[in-house]
Amino acid sequence: MSGKLKFKDKEAAKLEHKIKETEAKVDRYDKKRDKYKEKQPTRKKLAKKRLFDEDKSKAKTRLKFEKETIPINEAKWNNPKPKTVRGKVMQTGKSFVRSTHSAAVTQIHAKVYEVEHENAGTQSAHRAELIGESVYRGGKMAVISSYRFVRNTPYRREAKFEAKSIKARAKLEYQKALRDDPNLRSNPISRLWQKQSIKKQYAAAYKKAKKSGETAKSTVTATKKAGQVVVGLVRKNPVLLVKLGILLLLVLAIMALFTTCAALFSGGSGFVGATSYAAEEEDINQAELSYSEWETDMLLEVKNAETTHSGYDEYRYNIGAVGHSPLELMAYLTAVYEDFIYSDIVGALREIFNEQYQLEFISEIEIRTRTETRTRTRTDPETGETWTETYEVEVQYEWHILNVILTSQVFSSVIYPKMDDDQYEHFTLLMHSRGNRQYVGNPFGFDVLPYVTSYFGYRVHPISGAKDYHKGLDIGLPEGTEILAGIDGTITSAAFDGGYGNCIVIKATLNDGSVIEAKYAHCHTLLASVGQNVKTGDIIATVGNTGSSTGAHLHVEVIKDGVYLNPIYFMVTN
Repeated sequence: MSGKLKFKDKEAAKLEHKIKETEAKVDRYDKKRDKYKEKQPTRKKLAKKRLFDEDKSKAKTRLKFEKETIPINEAKWNNPKPKTVRGKVMQTGKSFVRSTHSAAVTQIHAKVYEVEHENAGTQSAHRAELIGESVYRGGKMAVISSYRFVRNTPYRREAKFEAKSIKARAKLEYQKALRDDPNLRSNPISRLWQKQSIKKQYAAAYKKAKKSGETAKSTVTATKKAGQVVVGLVRKNPVLLVKLGILLLLVLAIMALFTTCAALFSGGSGFVGATSYAAEEEDINQAELSYSEWETDMLLEVKNAETTHSGYDEYRYNIGAVGHSPLELMAYLTAVYEDFIYSDIVGALREIFNEQYQLEFISEIEIRTRTETRTRTRTDPETGETWTETYEVEVQYEWHILNVILTSQVFSSVIYPKMDDDQYEHFTLLMHSRGNRQYVGNPFGFDVLPYVTSYFGYRVHPISGAKDYHKGLDIGLPEGTEILAGIDGTITSAAFDGGYGNCIVIKATLNDGSVIEAKYAHCHTLLASVGQNVKTGDIIATVGNTGSSTGAHLHVEVIKDGVYLNPIYFMVTN
């Protein structure tokens, strides 16, 4: 009996601990929601206030100005300024001028097309001019869209944390119900009913918060087609085209920037916002961790097929390629879902995984023939003498086969059809910027992506063969290659560290007070010592093969406030 009581006390203590954790989450989400609520633009509103005058024993009305938040759909940057009658007349005149000008320009281009083949210089200049016009139009739209994206950030963030807060409150309500009613804990049907009842109460508020978040989303356009034309022309034309094209592009880019510079400065880092991952670090990390874990579990299922499906005479394997680009994954999620919450997109992520991979275990039986040697005893009927003789016989038997078939598709071929034109252009922009969320600089002076041998996340360990959480990025380079410091900071460790081998760690404090660490492992030589202050770009070590390593490479980790971040997103790789 006492054992039962102890178990119940332990269970109650565990539940109380969960309640405190959830309360802390609610408080954290509410503070962040209020923080972004305060950043939203406001306006003065005239309100009536009814007061009772005790001296005169009668009520009176007073007018008072109060502040109210401007809804996102009423924000001036999301709505074109209404035109006056004079403005409309002017607009009509401008439209006529523009259409006349456009027709004239089109006619001029047509005439140039007719004769440009006669002169290579004329043809090159004309092509460069067309590219420049396209880049100017696309650049102008990208800057305007980026400006709106940044100005709408407080609305998106508020809606995100409001949704998180509502979900956490529902969870808290359920946990408190379990604490207050011990009988509820022992009855699974009652628990399920209680949970569904609480979810139903909070569903309407959650849906409203989600809707606000979706309203706040905006997309950004890029000049992908113009870029492709530029590349094609540069390959086909000599130095003259390059010089003319670059000069014209610079002029038009400057024109585009001057056209919208006021919008950019009033909205902060507009274009940077449009080229950055919008989600929180924990959501970015979790999305990649989950996808890599699903791939690892699938590979282990293949590897252990002969154990989990024992009893077969033969195992035949037809295994497709397994892998995806983490950069493509995050660019897709950001382009489609913007400031996503992992719990909201995990279902869609799983759908992509199931579309990319299909693992099948198919049994079959083959009827085979083999020659068997047998013996028999013969007797001479006349003499009664007996003897033993051997003979061969052809017999049929069943041969049981398990076909392990993993069909896979290239990750990009799965996600591309899921995006519309605007989303694809945003995706392309993010692939070029690589998310703009880097805290740590490049450990080498070149693009390291082609040399990555193992990504952050779950994998099959190259030595043990077991499931392994890989906390960093492996970059395979020759032994002795110089490693550069990625941050301005202090060396906190520089020594042999077990499986890490020769390892060096730099620590720094960011402007917001958070602590960032960059860890470089398996080094051959350590060229800095503990306590030494280093600058970004300083040589601190060389690539090696020390510790638990299967070849010369650098293992690099990015740690922020004790949490491991994916270096592919949070470290400069190009």
